[in-house]
Amino acid sequence: MLYRHLPRKAQLAPLIRSKGLTLVEVMVALFVLGIVLAGAVTVMTKGFFAVDYSRNLTRVSQILQTEMETLRTFSWAEIEALPASGEFTPFSGVASFTIKNLECKRIVSTVKTDQKKIRLVVKWTDSRAVQHQRAYEAYYTKEGLSDYYSRAL
Repeated sequence: MLYRHLPRKAQLAPLIRSKGLTLVEVMVALFVLGIVLAGAVTVMTKGFFAVDYSRNLTRVSQILQTEMETLRTFSWAEIEALPASGEFTPFSGVASFTIKNLECKRIVSTVKTDQKKIRLVVKWTDSRAVQHQRAYEAYYTKEGLSDYYSRAL
């Protein structure tokens, strides 16, 4: 033992003094623990919001992609018959009902003779009541890709 040359009482002195923690030590430990827990809760909350945004963005992208692919199968006459602006209903296979305040719009504009620009816009509100928007845009021509698909099917 390190204190062998000291009397018995002096050998026990360091052990007696280290019996417990002082109030200051406990308060510092609680303060540090509080900061760590507050940081963990903040990180988890931001993580949940990021997952929610990512999930909604994936669903909205599926809605836009499905509608765009549906429009690709239209003939030129069907594309010309579309209204200049209006809403569209998402494909029922996409679970869009879980997104709050989902608004799907289609905007058709004439670029030049025999060419149309179609813009699909989806707006939604996330769980923090923040509004988001995603849009897809495509050009269609009378003798273009969409006409080829509609004749081939």
